[in-house]
Amino acid sequence: MNSCIIIPVYNHEAAIPQVLAKLKSFGLPTILINDGSSALCSQILADCVEREPEWLTLINRSENGGKGAAVLDGFKAAQALGFSHAIQIDADGQHNVNDIPAFIEAGREHPDALILGQPLFDKTAPKSRVYGRTIANLWVWINTLSLAIADSMCGFRLYPLAAVAKLADGTRIARGMDFDIDILVRLYWQGVDVVNRPTAVQYPYDGVSHFKLWQDNLMISKTHAKLFFGMLLRIPQLLGRAPSMSKSSHWAEMGEWSMIWGMRFLLRVYLLFGRTVLQWFLYPVVSYYWLVNKPGRAASQAYLKRIAQLSPASKLSGNLRDSYRHFISFANAIIDKLAAWSGALSRADISYRGRDELLAHVKADRGAILLGSHLGNLEVCRVIADLDDAPRINVLVHTKHAEKFNRLLKQTNANSGLNLIQVTDISAATAMLLSDKIDNGELIIITADRTSVGRNPRVSHAEFLGADALFPQGPFILASLLKCPVYTLFCLKQQDKQVIYFEHFSDRLTFPRKNREQAMQQTIQNYARRLERYCLMEPLQWFNFFDFWHLADKKSDEQ
Repeated sequence: MNSCIIIPVYNHEAAIPQVLAKLKSFGLPTILINDGSSALCSQILADCVEREPEWLTLINRSENGGKGAAVLDGFKAAQALGFSHAIQIDADGQHNVNDIPAFIEAGREHPDALILGQPLFDKTAPKSRVYGRTIANLWVWINTLSLAIADSMCGFRLYPLAAVAKLADGTRIARGMDFDIDILVRLYWQGVDVVNRPTAVQYPYDGVSHFKLWQDNLMISKTHAKLFFGMLLRIPQLLGRAPSMSKSSHWAEMGEWSMIWGMRFLLRVYLLFGRTVLQWFLYPVVSYYWLVNKPGRAASQAYLKRIAQLSPASKLSGNLRDSYRHFISFANAIIDKLAAWSGALSRADISYRGRDELLAHVKADRGAILLGSHLGNLEVCRVIADLDDAPRINVLVHTKHAEKFNRLLKQTNANSGLNLIQVTDISAATAMLLSDKIDNGELIIITADRTSVGRNPRVSHAEFLGADALFPQGPFILASLLKCPVYTLFCLKQQDKQVIYFEHFSDRLTFPRKNREQAMQQTIQNYARRLERYCLMEPLQWFNFFDFWHLADKKSDEQ
């Protein structure tokens, strides 16, 4: 790794000698780009280089072309001199140059990444700058579909020059004050990772700023708009940098919006700007997803056609319009999920059916199993878990990101009574852990409408919405092992309220050895009938965007 420093200069005659004095001890070659400065500043730069030519190089631009133009000239010069990396800092003295060794060390650890300064502001920072960059950061998060970039405007960075040259070869990068944002987003699109490095930033009392409030803000806004439309064209690629959607037919191997990286991003947008702004962003993205996700769209139509046959009153036919409404319903469910996580949902937003019976049982005896589904919004249970009189709620999930979700839940509410537990198979250790929770009067929620992620999952056939479908045996086997009451749980949005239905399913599930398979099949059929009844109540709220019935056909063929 061979690094240099690049400093764009435009009329910083007072600050630049002090900056250079601080840099000298690091022994790094430094390239100064004089971006059409005044005669005084140009002379001072020339004098500095004349005194210390062994480590200073001066590039003179005949006229002012903007920060981006100057830095790009510096990149070209650095590459021509054989450098692999370049540190960019500002000429006004606001950056803490003592952090340069830390940036270089981070570059050695991540030679292909961009090391990005994450500002730690002191009291000298103008509030308008701090608030303004919050908006800029939001747009960068949107335009990268990621929270990987902590700060989009900090000019203290270590660039991998090979990646910069590749980008500049086929792309016109912004030349003005929008440069820092533009090159950052485009490098991320190109696949360059970003490593954030905290660094102190101060605004000198006598510092010179060339930021033109109206002109540069308008320029930056135009850049954000261009990048937004560029993001729309790259959605599959950007989603691919997180856990991605594959071509597998199994739901567990298909990407979902509930991945931890996406939920953290959407939660940040929701907390900053609320539901309406998030809808402006989420609706176009979900619409694009509906257009490009042919298997999901076809699965949605197949499901809605079954609904139409069984419930003419639903006024659904399973056409493209109905499928699009189904996906938009999913988008709104995501927002409701975030509202539940952030604490925006209150008791007044929720009503219950059967809750008193369940709580009375828990207080009088032990805990219970709640059979959930992908109908409605189980995340509303977050609100139940945070109520003073509520038992602790444990949600069994198939995702490998359970611990990360728990951390995210704790970040939004440290006292949350909701706990996620990753389960890919019901082992003896898992059964013992859950038995202790039942003995302590806790509730355990497990979804019962999707087959497990195991290689050869234990499943049973049941009639669902007029055709044969596969349901997992695991939740029902678990309930029998725990020897506790079983309830079904559905949370549906009805008339702008979240309505949570608790319905008794069984005092205790037993599967005698003599007729175990028959008893299991009958129990699962009973669950399928109940799920069907609730699906018919709110058909656009069942979010299984894969061919639910095809899996049963495929399993039968294999047998």
